[in-house]
Amino acid sequence: MSAHADCLHRTVKLELDDGRATTLEEAEALAASHVLQVVLGPNTRRSQTRQAMLLTAVNAGARAFLGGVRVVGDLDWSITTPWTEGCRADEAVGHYGGTPTSSLAAEYPTLVIGESSDQIAGSVVVHLTWQGWAGGVVDDANERLAETDEFALAGVLAAAIGVAEAFQAARGAPVAGRRCVGISLWRPDLDWRESGADGGPLLYLPSRLWILGLGHLGQAYLWALGFLPYPDRNDVEVTLQDFDRVVEANRATGMLVQADTGMGYYKTRIAAEALEALGLRTRIIERRFDEHTRPGADDPIWALGAFDDPRPRRFLDVFTRAVDAGLGSGADDYLAIRIHAFPAAGRATDVFGERDGGLVGSPRLRYSDLERRMIEEGASEVEARCGLVELAGIAIGAAFVGVVAATLVVADVLRALIEDRTVAVLSLSLASPEHVDIAVVAAGPTSNPGFQACSVDADLQ
Repeated sequence: MSAHADCLHRTVKLELDDGRATTLEEAEALAASHVLQVVLGPNTRRSQTRQAMLLTAVNAGARAFLGGVRVVGDLDWSITTPWTEGCRADEAVGHYGGTPTSSLAAEYPTLVIGESSDQIAGSVVVHLTWQGWAGGVVDDANERLAETDEFALAGVLAAAIGVAEAFQAARGAPVAGRRCVGISLWRPDLDWRESGADGGPLLYLPSRLWILGLGHLGQAYLWALGFLPYPDRNDVEVTLQDFDRVVEANRATGMLVQADTGMGYYKTRIAAEALEALGLRTRIIERRFDEHTRPGADDPIWALGAFDDPRPRRFLDVFTRAVDAGLGSGADDYLAIRIHAFPAAGRATDVFGERDGGLVGSPRLRYSDLERRMIEEGASEVEARCGLVELAGIAIGAAFVGVVAATLVVADVLRALIEDRTVAVLSLSLASPEHVDIAVVAAGPTSNPGFQACSVDADLQ
């Protein structure tokens, strides 16, 4: 059953756990019926924020919509964002699992990037939009934000929210795709469309970071970081720490695991190869992060935590600054995100107690038909029940949830380089992203983590 668990698609498991399917075959067939459509306006090629929207929508969307991501619009131009820079747009779409097409179907959800004068078909039609640090979606094109101050990270956020809305709509959620929802990466406590939510200029970028964990969340962090406008990418060093290897199930949530990614390779090496292709420098550590891990004189002093196991979070206090995200894992809470930043009012050892489980949902064991099938195929009753317990303990995951969390975590680092306010705790669910619970504290003085200054006259782009 362990080999089977390594192959189980973490988003497909949602169909089992919420009772929409009673066998893996039914769950896979249901997931394969979901198709995402993306429409590109003619102004996509001139905006790195819109290009970030396109690449994120395809990359995250293809992992949740197993029926495919179909892209309609002009793709005869070259990508200028760091990810797939220089590739033709149609080749980039194909690389991340999308398919260029010329028509839309009325039965599938549609995301729209940029302006479009045509009547757009779709079960729901969602317009991605941003302004500065604010990104989200609207169901009426007339409600789009100004979209003048470029910031690719806000485009990544808007696309991930758009995929989340489309996914929930495809699964029957009544309001998803029919509402205006978004987040301000500058002031998550504000309504994303309010004055001041778009933030100010992007002044500094971190040049030395330690990423702890390279699964769902860790790869989402790197995807978000890869869009930042570094003036000198060769002067950026990222320490990558993980002890695990890539398995088939990682294709569901790992934004850096592509169709041609070999199974069995260490996640650190997959991540290092992807970052070095962008021109960044990397260092890898292939062992667990535990109480014996401490940064040395040449190591980054700011860290981003991306743990599947909540226990290592207790050791984050060894860093001058650490930002950690946790995701829900059950059918009821897989859309949930919780972020902690340290130092704050409490230490990591206090916040994450011995029994703290993070955001872990309780899987619903609705696998009676699956148990019967396993017994029919030769398993004993004991083997079948043990196998189902292992299957039930596997977390549900959707790549778009990790990407939303990643934009918030990376934005927290960017804000910390600009001002002395920090988000100590932030909680939200993509089921109702307009409701954000947040606690903001003064960060106080901190040691220099290593940074690059953005050019003074550059817009956010």
